[in-house]
Amino acid sequence: ETYEDIRQQQRELAAQRRDISAQSDQVQRLLRDVGQRFSSAQRVVEYAGDSDVLGHALLRHWDELDGYRIENPISDLAQIIGDTVITRIDHEDAVAAQASSKAFVDKLLSAGGVDSSQLASAERRELISMARSNREQLYTLIGQESSLIGAASQLKDDYLRLLELGADYEAYLAGLVLWVPSHPPLNRVDVDRASASVVALLAERPDIAVQRISPAFLLLILGAALLTARRPAMRRACASLAEQIARPRSDAIGHTVYALVLTLLIALPLPLLLLAAAEIFATGSGGMSQAITAALRQMAQPCYLLVLLRELSRVGGLGHLHFGWPDFLCAGLYRESRYFLRIGLPMALVTDIVLEMETGDNAAALGRLLYMGMIALLIVRLVWLLRRGRVPVREQRPLVARLRLRLLALAACIAALVAVVQGHVHSVNVLLTSVLETLALVLGLTLLHGVLARWLQVARRRLRMAGLLAYRSGDVA
Repeated sequence: ETYEDIRQQQRELAAQRRDISAQSDQVQRLLRDVGQRFSSAQRVVEYAGDSDVLGHALLRHWDELDGYRIENPISDLAQIIGDTVITRIDHEDAVAAQASSKAFVDKLLSAGGVDSSQLASAERRELISMARSNREQLYTLIGQESSLIGAASQLKDDYLRLLELGADYEAYLAGLVLWVPSHPPLNRVDVDRASASVVALLAERPDIAVQRISPAFLLLILGAALLTARRPAMRRACASLAEQIARPRSDAIGHTVYALVLTLLIALPLPLLLLAAAEIFATGSGGMSQAITAALRQMAQPCYLLVLLRELSRVGGLGHLHFGWPDFLCAGLYRESRYFLRIGLPMALVTDIVLEMETGDNAAALGRLLYMGMIALLIVRLVWLLRRGRVPVREQRPLVARLRLRLLALAACIAALVAVVQGHVHSVNVLLTSVLETLALVLGLTLLHGVLARWLQVARRRLRMAGLLAYRSGDVA
């Protein structure tokens, strides 16, 4: 290696060392902060175990967890360490070969066909000096490589310690935040402080910086406008596919898959508009703007589920014609999805905005009252469904099973209402989020089952048709 090659490697190693040092400093700082916050949470539990503010304090610790997560800095460290170890071995071999500068120079001259005895003594001394300088640079390079290997190994150890400590911290909080009330019971709320927080909340206004709107807003608006404009054509295409599956000769599983894709697209515009509105409010820096942004993004998923259920259960829709859902089920799903889209979803959006704005105020009660109103709305709707009961006996599951399911849902809603009154707002919110995610998974599995069942139905129909045609042509005895 030439002198310039060695200098270039030294510069590259120095740059890598600076990057690893910066990452190591960040990991050590996070390790120190997580350790301090972990100790703080343990002290809070130990000395404020009977306080009404315990759950609120733990919830603040829980919300901080995302700030302690960083991108994995050791994903490429194994390759860096391995490459550096190999190059260091090569450099150590090169240094060993240059143990005697005079012998090394004579060897190079002999390899080049030059007789070293014919060189002038000044030239020979210059070559020996250059060989010694090259060897010193190699020593420096080996030191840098050793330092880089050590720093990388230390970074790996610190990051693994950070992951372990963070996991212990999260597990410690997870065992508490779901069971400790995040707010004091409603009867212990300071009325004066709660009134003051309501006045302050109503006086706040969202701030929007139009010049900071992201390109995602334009993409979302464009997608929603395009899908809305194409919605009538997509519904006509679904009706045409329904006519084709009604005829045995033209029936095919591809028609069902195409209708499913069209239905998924038809349900997209409204959720896309919610996400676009969230991008607008995301430009603001105030508390209300950030709360509206978070609430709009959270409501996009349940909004899509409700719109999709409405489209699936529409008369002549995918569920009715392709999957063979009974009429009473389609009618019920269509009615309930429309009801919650018009009443439940706006109320949930307002409730979520207020709860987001009241996150730092333990005495706030307006968001909890709205939450209680939303759960009460579910209870009233379930009671109405229990009293309605107009499903024909021949088209329904056993009546006892239906009543058990509705009574179980009613009992769960009443328990959630009592829990919110007692201050378990975060716990109920986590449970409702889990229920929504479970319903989304159930809906996805139901659609997959419907497609597979249709595939089997089409295959059986084709086999029967082939058998009948063969029988009529005399191929079958």
